Amino acid sequence: MQKFKQEDQSALDSDVVGINNAYELVFQALDNLTCEIRENQMDPVGPSVVERVAKLLRLNPSEQQKQEAEEILDLPLPSHKDEVLELCVNLIMKNGKKDQARKFVNRALYLIYLKTRSNPVDILKSALDTAAPLVITKTVKTGFAKNFIVPVPLTSRQRNRMAFLWILDSSDSRASNDFSVRLAEEILNVSEGNSRIMEKKALSHKLAIANRSYLRI
Repeated sequence: MQKFKQEDQSALDSDVVGINNAYELVFQALDNLTCEIRENQMDPVGPSVVERVAKLLRLNPSEQQKQEAEEILDLPLPSHKDEVLELCVNLIMKNGKKDQARKFVNRALYLIYLKTRSNPVDILKSALDTAAPLVITKTVKTGFAKNFIVPVPLTSRQRNRMAFLWILDSSDSRASNDFSVRLAEEILNVSEGNSRIMEKKALSHKLAIANRSYLRI
């Protein structure tokens, strides 16, 4: 450590000098913290030290980042649980690993936010509403004559479930090896109306219309 402090830094690059100064501040803070703990006089790190370290490490936020931070200060905190998000997490979950599934969803939502700078949960819900069919068809077995197909309307939860399963299936065909990246790309694609899921939805509606004569009211 003493050798590092006595090193001649005049011939070093400016970036290296800045990093060395930052490390020196960190080591100094650790020494001070050690002494304060031993003497039972520990105080929180002052804002001036934080500003100096941030400046040395070039962590100063841009004007756009400052403006975005001010815009979200007064926004209410989201609820701890959202029915749609919980449904998506449960559909992704395998072998009871719910925390891992939640990390996949959270990372996908964060990627959506980085791409759009908008509320990612609203974009997800909009994509589900866009992809979800209003009605599906089921085959009814008569037992004595030929079977027939009956249109069946879906509840809101059933629509979201089917739409997200379609999104998961479609995301598997994307090139990225990262599951969250594929999921985020497909959600954005659906929200823009460019996914092949729209053809699947239209085909489901056409089949229901073609068999509407068997609909029971």
